Amino acid sequence: MIKHSINNPLGALSPYKGTRNGNAEIDSMYRVTCGFWSAMRDVFADAWGKDPRESRLMHSAGIQAAGVLMDRITARLGSYDESTSKKFKRDLECMAPYCHWTSGTWEGLGLEWNEIQSIPRHIRGLADELVRIYNQTTRS
Repeated sequence: MIKHSINNPLGALSPYKGTRNGNAEIDSMYRVTCGFWSAMRDVFADAWGKDPRESRLMHSAGIQAAGVLMDRITARLGSYDESTSKKFKRDLECMAPYCHWTSGTWEGLGLEWNEIQSIPRHIRGLADELVRIYNQTTRS
């Protein structure tokens, strides 16, 4: 997830991968990553810290798909600052009723929460579904 975000030109961490002197801004990458995942922890507390068999948020497919969401939200918000963590949380709260990390069916995928597997088709589909939900719930 982190490698993808760094190597994707539109990734949340990409702007920090190298400066003019060639050094990556590790502290900035850390702040963005922690800000996003702290908001995920707070908004999806019922799915946080569980075994991957009990929560697809903690499953590799969920982590990778949520990383794509992190990239999308960060791109919309612009540069990272102290208020970005609150904005992450606000946007994720709008999405929460439509996310099925521990029960229910992902509507756009037609898959039960525990049918999501670490295969490219499921990861891509879940990432697309998260972005779709984000776009629909955060239009302003």
